[in-house]
Amino acid sequence: MKKIIHGKTYNTETATVIRCWEDFEPSDARWHETGLYRTRGGDYFLAGVGGVSSMWGSTELPREYVCSRGGIVPFDSDDELLKYMELNDFTEDEIAAVFG
Repeated sequence: MKKIIHGKTYNTETATVIRCWEDFEPSDARWHETGLYRTRGGDYFLAGVGGVSSMWGSTELPREYVCSRGGIVPFDSDDELLKYMELNDFTEDEIAAVFG
């Protein structure tokens, strides 16, 4: 998946995968497959696909973040990224790998 947002390119095929996960069964409208990625330039973003009731099916995502069946959402700051990781059960080792 590739998207240009605010002049920056986010591409899941060239970015480094930090972690990927899947929740719910594919038959569930809440199902999603999501990954945290780091671009070659060091920017972090989420990318994923999902059912209509998942974050990727939400009409609340800004239009520039939406791709077919999913989307890409960049993090605006390290604080935002850290908060996301802490709230979503990333391990201390995973957090340390990102923040050193």
